[in-house]
Amino acid sequence: ELPLYDDADEYLLVFQHAAFFGQAGFMDPFRLAEYDYLFENDQTSVWEAFLVLGMLLMIIVYNLSLFGQRRDDLASLFIALYAFTMGIRYVATEAVISRFVEEPNVLAQYVNFLGISVAFPIGMSLFLSFLQQSFPGCYHRRVIRGFWFYSGLLVFGQILLASVFSNAGLSALSNVAIPLFGFGGYGVYGLIRAARRGKRGALLSILGILILVYGFFHDSIVYFNDLALPYLAHYCLVVFTFIQSTITGMNFAHAFRTADRLSRELAKEVERQTRDIKSILKNIHQGIFTIRKQDQGYQVGDDYSTFLTQILETKDVAGASIDQLVLGKSDLSQEKRDMVRTVLDFSIGEAEFNFECNQDSLPEEFHLVFPDERQKTIRAEWSPIVDEHSDETEKVLVTLRDVTELKALEEQNKEQQREIEIISEIFSLGVEKFSIFCQSARRFIEENKRLIEPLTGVDEEVLKVLFINMHTVKGAARTYGLTPITEVVHQAEQFYAALQRKEDSFDHRRLTEDIHAVEFAFTEYERVFFDKLGGAQSSNTVEVDLDSLKTTVESLQALENIAFDAELTPYFYEIRNTLYDLYFVRAEDVFQEVFSNLERLARDLNKPKPTVVIDVENLYFTHDTAKILSDCFTHVLRNSMDHGIETCEIREKAGKNPVGHMNLTVKNFGDYCVLEFADDGAGLNLARIKDRALEKNLITADQKLSADQIAELIFHAGFSTAKTVSQISGRGVGMDAVRTYLKEIHAEVYINLLEKIFDKGVHFSLCIKIGQPYVKYLEKNQTDQVGDVA
Repeated sequence: ELPLYDDADEYLLVFQHAAFFGQAGFMDPFRLAEYDYLFENDQTSVWEAFLVLGMLLMIIVYNLSLFGQRRDDLASLFIALYAFTMGIRYVATEAVISRFVEEPNVLAQYVNFLGISVAFPIGMSLFLSFLQQSFPGCYHRRVIRGFWFYSGLLVFGQILLASVFSNAGLSALSNVAIPLFGFGGYGVYGLIRAARRGKRGALLSILGILILVYGFFHDSIVYFNDLALPYLAHYCLVVFTFIQSTITGMNFAHAFRTADRLSRELAKEVERQTRDIKSILKNIHQGIFTIRKQDQGYQVGDDYSTFLTQILETKDVAGASIDQLVLGKSDLSQEKRDMVRTVLDFSIGEAEFNFECNQDSLPEEFHLVFPDERQKTIRAEWSPIVDEHSDETEKVLVTLRDVTELKALEEQNKEQQREIEIISEIFSLGVEKFSIFCQSARRFIEENKRLIEPLTGVDEEVLKVLFINMHTVKGAARTYGLTPITEVVHQAEQFYAALQRKEDSFDHRRLTEDIHAVEFAFTEYERVFFDKLGGAQSSNTVEVDLDSLKTTVESLQALENIAFDAELTPYFYEIRNTLYDLYFVRAEDVFQEVFSNLERLARDLNKPKPTVVIDVENLYFTHDTAKILSDCFTHVLRNSMDHGIETCEIREKAGKNPVGHMNLTVKNFGDYCVLEFADDGAGLNLARIKDRALEKNLITADQKLSADQIAELIFHAGFSTAKTVSQISGRGVGMDAVRTYLKEIHAEVYINLLEKIFDKGVHFSLCIKIGQPYVKYLEKNQTDQVGDVA
């Protein structure tokens, strides 16, 4: 209350208006009115200020609550922060703080100044970030980052100037106009793009901006024209913020409805999949169950396939331990059972990596053994069930399949496939050839079995026969391309050789196992040959006892010098020819059969097949002689091709035909015949033969030996001039085997040197002397009389 002077005719009113905020906004207009009116108007302004702040606070709380429920949606956080910054600006422009402190107050002025200058650019950046989150794809991230960078520089500049120069600050252009029109313009541009794309809430956001713009122009008109109208900008700001906040609510509601719909669909899908899984577990023909870790050990889960009860033949599955349900019934060793438990210990409850590292230790196939001694072959698959969040193995899924019948079919199929392969090999070789091989191989195998059975220690003579027999069988099998027999015979032969060289100790069990393995491999071929191919038998053939036939032939030979009546002579010769045909074998047929294997032998040695001349006409053998000579020439031809006939390159350098040549002839001396075999190869290197004989202590250095005596050394057991052992020859068995076999028919073998030169290969012929009754030579006139006896 002002003191009044009664004697004064007039009063002078003096006032001062302090505009602390002029640089950041408009100055308040001067209003002169009565005190009550001004006081009431001021109270209304305070009420409006707190009303606006309260509404902004509600918007902030609402959006922060949305953000708390959806942390991935940053739009609600940005609009809440935007409302907060606008609230700070509103507090500064309305000088709310100044109402609670005494004016003038420098600190209040500083806070109000910063609130007006800083809050607006930051708020506009927050609003743009809100639009970017609400309408993805309509705003460029780099542009938004540029606005944030500008706001940061602006805020830093305002604070720096205000701190150094007190009330000084940046111009209204930088802190109001550019954020308003630059930021706001880009925001409207993005909203138009969003509206054109049909984005939800874009048109509503544009409506909020229009309301805010209307409030701005309305207050400007009221202010400049000093109209008696209320200001609306602060209410429009609240409405604008509320509308933008509504967009976040719409998005939240849409997300909630979508989540609810997806949840219902997921529940239906889970129900459907559960139903499908139960149906699968009920009908699938596999044993499926899970293993979980319990205090009592590892137990089977409650969910398992119905077929599991049939495989395990028990209904007590759920809750049973893996030991009593599967491992205890299996033929797995105790070590492998313990390994299963160890793998489970390191896997369940641990990282998936542990299971992957130890998975190979889990059994993939085993047998279940039942009380009645029945067995089932089971194939098992082990898979981890992993928690996708912790990457830990919660359980182990096990799948069991009963493959007993499948394994039987597989074995049967393998057997059939093997039989087909054997039949193919037999037909490729020729039935007659294989029949001869069967007879020869069976004879050698049975002889080795007979020799091995009573053997109690190393016997050099027995080992020599064992080795020669197996070497002969291997040579024939390899020549005929019967690889499985070749390989198993080679193993037996290797042990015989090791015993001979004293590189291994005597082992009767191994000798027996080796010969049984050879017999098994041979019997497989023999069984197919006789069971599947009928043993090459014909319904038109009969068996003849050779001993009886021999007696009859000898009787007919004794009658050859007796003169018969002219009428009886043809009948005599017809009978004799028929019996000779049964008792004797034509030598030419025997050697044609033996030499027919040269092509395969030459191919193995990478040499061309040599030309062969066989001149043994009118020569006949007994069946036993034919078999022995076939075995002998198996070794002779192999040695000739490997050591005798050179490669094409060497022969060409020596001026020879690149293709080698072999020659086989016969000479008849009445009571005996001599077979003479020769080739045009490198010949015998007598000097090397002598050196090797000295190395092996077969001769002494002071012995005087002729060339023929040196050549005879090649018939010693184990003697060879080869530098390396090949799969064809080189073990020093061939010539020794030939001499051993010929002893059975009282035949002899020797070397006939064609040259007597020591410093290079000497050409020679291999001669085999065979006497009667093992051989028969019919002169030309005799064959004309008797006809072809072959």
